[in-house]
Amino acid sequence: MHPSTLTRDLKPLIKQGLIQDRNDPVDRRIRKIFLTQKGEGKLRDAIPAWRRAQRQAQDVLGNELMLSLNELLDLACAKLPR
Repeated sequence: MHPSTLTRDLKPLIKQGLIQDRNDPVDRRIRKIFLTQKGEGKLRDAIPAWRRAQRQAQDVLGNELMLSLNELLDLACAKLPR
């Protein structure tokens, strides 16, 4: 991900107090991102909704198609440059 894209995507999360960012004290080119307590709470709150959405997709697509979709996504991710 391009640094300017990352910065643009992180700004709203920082503004909402969900994450914090800090420069690495040894190498200032490195930016460390941390979940805040508020961010951890939001993540905990979101997990049940994510699991419901996963179950709904599984129910609609079925096990075989869901496995195929996951394999295709894994393959696509493996082919993308890092």
